Amino acid sequence: MSQINELRNRADTYLATARKILSKAESEGRRELSPAEKLDWDGLLRKSEDLKRMIRSHDGVRDAMIDLDRPAAFGAWGLTFARAR
Repeated sequence: MSQINELRNRADTYLATARKILSKAESEGRRELSPAEKLDWDGLLRKSEDLKRMIRSHDGVRDAMIDLDRPAAFGAWGLTFARAR
């Protein structure tokens, strides 16, 4: 499995754990999160967002590398990039 897929899976696991924290509080009479649960909830969401930001960054770099590998041609309208088919 690629490292990016591992990061996606980890982010999904963090979100699933955060949902479990909320489900537990809701099943116990829709109570508010305890301070410890709130700390865990915030930490899991922060980690998930950090991983998603890293994945988006990777995707952006990958797309830029693909664009750089495309052959460039000068046409009537200036520099254009040929799309690989």
